[in-house]
Amino acid sequence: MARARHASTVLNSATTFASIDEAVVGCTLVVGTSGKREVGEKTLYRHFLYPWDMVQRVQEQGGRLALVFGEEGKGLSTEQLDECDFLVTLPTWEGYPIANLSHAVHALLYEIHRNRVLHQLGEDPGLPQVVPLENILDPSVRQALVLAIEQFASASSTGEERKRSVELTLRRTLLKGGPSSDEATRLIGALVEATTALEFASGDAGWKKDHRRRLR
Repeated sequence: MARARHASTVLNSATTFASIDEAVVGCTLVVGTSGKREVGEKTLYRHFLYPWDMVQRVQEQGGRLALVFGEEGKGLSTEQLDECDFLVTLPTWEGYPIANLSHAVHALLYEIHRNRVLHQLGEDPGLPQVVPLENILDPSVRQALVLAIEQFASASSTGEERKRSVELTLRRTLLKGGPSSDEATRLIGALVEATTALEFASGDAGWKKDHRRRLR
């Protein structure tokens, strides 16, 4: 309970059973977990899936899933694994393939939740679109960014070849970074302000002669 932090309600509502059979009543699939893997194509007892394959199977079949984990330090016995419909294992190092129980639970639940986010983000009340899956640059914003870059380069006090070099470098560097529409809008604002300053100072002979060309 001390380690549960804010999940004490989960522990308080947990139900215990005397056997796996009793615990999985009402489940469509019973998935066992183990790091004790057999090697080879003709394995008799332990045909494993990786977590992402397991999630795909579960998604296709639907229903209620039971994940069965063994106790810390021992794992599930062969007899207990035989009670499961299929088995899943983590892609751990073969030199020490066993994971701590808490780590194994976390890894599998993360994979299940990741799948939910990919397919239900914005549709499930518990999965609001706080962080969008895709940060797409709006075409009109991209066009504005390109124009801002062109105008900034054109306002610089260098020769035409240098201006073109600056324009291409900025355009390719910024767009290659894949900015979101919001990020691109902020860049446009900064470029427009810098261009305005350059245009304002362009008629100042002293500035043309003495303006700084290197970082301080």
